Order: sequence, then C-alpha cells, then structure tokens
Amino acid sequence: MTYEQVKSLKPEDFKRLCGVRLETFKQMLEIVRSQKEKNKKHDDLGNSAWKTNC
Repeated sequence: MTYEQVKSLKPEDFKRLCGVRLETFKQMLEIVRSQKEKNKKHDDLGNSAWKTNC
C-alpha cells in the first residue's frame, strides 16, 4: 500500500492497518519531527564548533 493510499483511508481502516488511531499517529509524528529538528540544530552547532577547534 502506498503512502497516498494510506492518507486516504477511513479512520477505522487506518487503525486496522497501523495499530493506532490517526490522531495518535499525528501526535507521534509531531514528536519525531520536533526531535529531529532539535537534533539537526544540535548537530549543526556541534559540527561547526568542532571544525573551528581543529
């Protein structure tokens, strides 16, 4: 099943496929995105500081 097909599923079909409600999935996705953005900022700072010290 493609991403486009999953996006158009009814809520009960989405839960059957993924095991969580769509609302829960969206909350999980926001947490992952925010952590990814936080890590990206941290990595950018860490790499630039390391390069200037070498």
